[in-house]
Amino acid sequence: MASKELNDPNGGQGKQAAAAKESIAAGKARVSAARGLDPRSQEAIGRALKAHYDDLVRAPVPDKFMELLDRLEATEQSAKSQSGNDGSD
Repeated sequence: MASKELNDPNGGQGKQAAAAKESIAAGKARVSAARGLDPRSQEAIGRALKAHYDDLVRAPVPDKFMELLDRLEATEQSAKSQSGNDGSD
């Protein structure tokens, strides 16, 4: 550990600060690149995203998920009927 401290008087903090600065710079570059898209590219991306989303909306709900929803609904109905039968209304 002493040799590491000799090589880096900040105890590794200099490397962390440099990495943080690089990360911030990369984030700013991505934001600048996104703002720099021309309208035609933005429209193409929007159409592609909409098409993908529409496919997801039209996809059937998996049977297992429907079974879980049915069980949940039955449990809720059972709880409602039990709370209605205890005279607390």
